[in-house]
Amino acid sequence: MAFGKYHSVLRFLISGSIAAGTEYTVFLILHGSGLKLVLANVISFCCGLVVSFLLNKHWVFSHKSNGSRQFAAYTTVALINLLISSGVLVVLVNKIHIPAFIAKICVMLLIASWNYIIFKKLIFRNSDQPTS
Repeated sequence: MAFGKYHSVLRFLISGSIAAGTEYTVFLILHGSGLKLVLANVISFCCGLVVSFLLNKHWVFSHKSNGSRQFAAYTTVALINLLISSGVLVVLVNKIHIPAFIAKICVMLLIASWNYIIFKKLIFRNSDQPTS
């Protein structure tokens, strides 16, 4: 393929954009409807999580092994990300006074910055890849 070693990175960016679009849209709808900031973040994060997992497993990394085990590991990473994102979101909105719709984008970019490596090296690692 023409993309060579960057093929999975490009797919990760595309799938991440789709998942992020899902998460952000749900967040805007929920928060715009009056739902509390953190609750809107949690629900939208979960929606993005499902979309992200399915795209990463089946399209980005094309991994065929135990889906429930991978989803458990993926969810663990996601919960850590959720805690970090909620904390940072509250600080950005309530302490620094950045509008929620801008703060949410900043937080999503922060989380995405380390997810590719975690997913590739830990979650969807091929059995012939070293763990280091």
